[in-house]
Amino acid sequence: MQLIQNWTPTVGSGSVSGSNATNSSSYSKRQTGGVLAAKLGASVQLHMLYEWAQQNGVIVVGGSSDTVGIGGGYFQGGGHSLQGAVRGNCADNTLEFTIVLANGTIVVANENQYSDLFWAARGGGGGTWGVVLDVTVNAFTDPPVIRYNFNVTYEVDTDEFWEGAAAGLELVGRNVIENGGSGYWYVYPKFIYSANTTVATFQMFTFFINQTDTAQVAAWMDPMAKAVKDATPNAMVPVGEPWLYLESTMTQAYLDIFTGADDDDKFVAIGSRLLNRDFTNSEGVGKKLAATGRALNLTEGSYFNGLLTYGKQTWANADLVDDSVVPYSRQTSTHLLVTRAWDNTFTFAEQQEYLDLITKHDVPSFDALYNDGPAYSYQSESDPNTPNPQERFYGPNYAKLQQIKAIYDPTDFFIVRKGVNSEHWDDDGHCRISGSAPTGYGHNYGHGPSPPSGYRHGGW
Repeated sequence: MQLIQNWTPTVGSGSVSGSNATNSSSYSKRQTGGVLAAKLGASVQLHMLYEWAQQNGVIVVGGSSDTVGIGGGYFQGGGHSLQGAVRGNCADNTLEFTIVLANGTIVVANENQYSDLFWAARGGGGGTWGVVLDVTVNAFTDPPVIRYNFNVTYEVDTDEFWEGAAAGLELVGRNVIENGGSGYWYVYPKFIYSANTTVATFQMFTFFINQTDTAQVAAWMDPMAKAVKDATPNAMVPVGEPWLYLESTMTQAYLDIFTGADDDDKFVAIGSRLLNRDFTNSEGVGKKLAATGRALNLTEGSYFNGLLTYGKQTWANADLVDDSVVPYSRQTSTHLLVTRAWDNTFTFAEQQEYLDLITKHDVPSFDALYNDGPAYSYQSESDPNTPNPQERFYGPNYAKLQQIKAIYDPTDFFIVRKGVNSEHWDDDGHCRISGSAPTGYGHNYGHGPSPPSGYRHGGW
């Protein structure tokens, strides 16, 4: 890990036939030279990153985990973050990366060279474009953050419990996101409290980054806590005094929550949908979300939740940054998820039942919340069996991503499930589907640009 005080982009490392290798046209309207930056090796995981950042008095846009690698699928999948409201996503803040291409060539991609590859790998999916060796991202002075949390708990998920959840969810958009906040909400109908006990709990965790006025945050958030409390008079553990705390730095907040190792004893699968700003701010949204969550009929340990990881700067970056993150994220305020959990006693057939529920019931119920065209998901946290990944993960960017894939990896040397060109392969990515051809060249698979210098055709 290296902190660079006055970073400027690398220039002049050669070209690939058919690419924008030396195209000087910018993919960004932001300042991308002479900035504070962090150069991170591909093996750097978030916990060690935040420890290093804290020691250097800086923060970079990262996720909420200990063991996620920022230089892998995180930034390549877009990289949503608690810092989305103030910085945008990680892809927006990626300045350049060093990558090994399918032909073995090592190149540095940024806005000045290999700019098409630079565009594609910032949101076009991990494991698809090459082997990333390092990534350079914007660094910022480590800001203070105010955290505001509350919860309510019942012995079982009664009607009143769901009314309380609805009361809180009604105000998430207007009171948290529109005021520059980020965070998470969780609804556990059967939270595992102990070996023999489950409870129903609604939990709200919010972060107001670069904010030091606790009275102002309380003015925004107290009405939400009061609405939940008023709706839940018979709670086993009622909404008490909300936890309101000014943390000196955002890195400290991360390190307080993520202490070094992620849970490794859970068996889960998820489904998701991006919810737009208009919907989350609409009247009656709380009841719609609560009704959808209740209809999931979740079992022990499973939950329904929203990630508030987009917000004001992510929206504003629509006019400042051009990357391949699905454009719908520029109007997204909440990433809605269902997480179905099981234990090691489940048979493969029982596990498949859960997976089928997510694909055939849960995600369609999310999509039915409102209709403004195609529904989208954040690809790094989504249904592993999504039936239409080209549209759901990439949207209108997909055709351009395929064109760039044809230049840098014409034989699909790098292929991942549900990634770019995965429709040409079986579901495991092992065998090409008969009659399906890559969009590039070679082996009579079609006509395209001449191969990069030194490219070697491979077999399957």
